[in-house]
Amino acid sequence: MALLLRLPCRDEEIGLMDEKKRILIVDDEEIIRDILFDLFRDEGFEPLVACSAEDALDLAPRAHCIILDRKLSIQSDDDGGEVLRTLWADEQFDTPVIIFSGYLYSNELDEQLKHIEQSAGRGRTIAQCVPKSGGFKNLVSVVNSCLAKRES
Repeated sequence: MALLLRLPCRDEEIGLMDEKKRILIVDDEEIIRDILFDLFRDEGFEPLVACSAEDALDLAPRAHCIILDRKLSIQSDDDGGEVLRTLWADEQFDTPVIIFSGYLYSNELDEQLKHIEQSAGRGRTIAQCVPKSGGFKNLVSVVNSCLAKRES
């Protein structure tokens, strides 16, 4: 009579693997979503993607950090701002939000984003603004920094 003993071969089978941090990528440009998805997956995150404000609001509760494009459609100059206002309407919402946009020309908030913080933030602020012209790799370090601050 043989005894077969099966040992777990993967960390997740015995519960040792940490939960991957979920990063919600909200952008209307498919190529940007694809690049960021691959980048964050390769960095060990679990990327979630949304191409519209509606999708972003549905996925936001699952995310540990949100990368939000400022302009999500041709019809609006500030869909990202509306997403942020809606998220912040929930007083319990505390997920860091990074604005990643081609309509930013520095890491500073423009007047419209400052107004959103003042009117809807209730003490919460946009974690950081990153111009798309600053490159994608910089975004990984910004996300890591935001997550480290949140966990400390």
